[in-house]
Amino acid sequence: MQVLAEAPAAAAAAAASFASSALSKQIVTYLDLVAATILGYDYILTFRQEITLVWPAPWTIGKVLFFLTRYPVFAETSLVLYHQFAVMGPNQCNLVFKTIGYQLGTGTLIAESILAVRTWVIWRKNGYIAIALVSLLVLFWTPVFYFLAQALNSLVFRIAPDPTLPGCFLQSQKNILFAVFILISSFETIILVLTFIKCWDHFRHTSSSLAKVLYRDGE
Repeated sequence: MQVLAEAPAAAAAAAASFASSALSKQIVTYLDLVAATILGYDYILTFRQEITLVWPAPWTIGKVLFFLTRYPVFAETSLVLYHQFAVMGPNQCNLVFKTIGYQLGTGTLIAESILAVRTWVIWRKNGYIAIALVSLLVLFWTPVFYFLAQALNSLVFRIAPDPTLPGCFLQSQKNILFAVFILISSFETIILVLTFIKCWDHFRHTSSSLAKVLYRDGE
C-alpha cells in the first residue's frame, strides 16, 4: 500500500522536474535565436569592411586569428540551433553538447589570443611582454579547459515524456563552470591593466591616431 501511495507522488515530482527543465530549455532557445540574429546582423554590417581591409592584407598571425574567430562561429551557431530543434536522445544530446562546449572554449581562447596580440603590439612588440602573455595564456587556459571538461563530462540528459519533442532536456550537471568565467575574467583584467598602463604612457608622449583607434576599439 505504501508503494502504491508513493507512486503518484513520484510521478508528480518527475513531471514537475521535467516542466522546470522544459522551461529552462525554452528560455535558452529564445536566447540562442537572439544571439544567432545578432551574429548575422553583425556579419552583414561588417562584411564590406572585411573585404576591403582584411582580405587584401598580408597574412600575419593576426589575420589567421581573425578568420579563426570570424567563421567557425557560424558552424557553432548552426549546431546550437540544431540541438534546440532536432529530436535527439540523451546520448546524442551529450555528444552535441560536448562538441559545442569544446568549440566555444577553443573559439574563446582564439579571441583572447587576439587581445594578447593587440596588447603585445601596444607594448611595441616587447619581447618580455610577449613571453609574459604567452605564459599567461598557458597558465589560465590549462585550468579553463580542465574545468570545462569536468562540466561537460558531468552532463546528464533526461528522456522526454514525448519522444517527438525537439531539443535536449538537462537533468543535472556539476556546478563548476563558474571557475571558467573567473579564470577568463582574471586574464582579461590583466590585459586591461596592461592596456591602461601603456595608454597612459602613449597619451603623455604621442597623439597618434593609430594609438587612439587601438585604445578606442581594442577593448
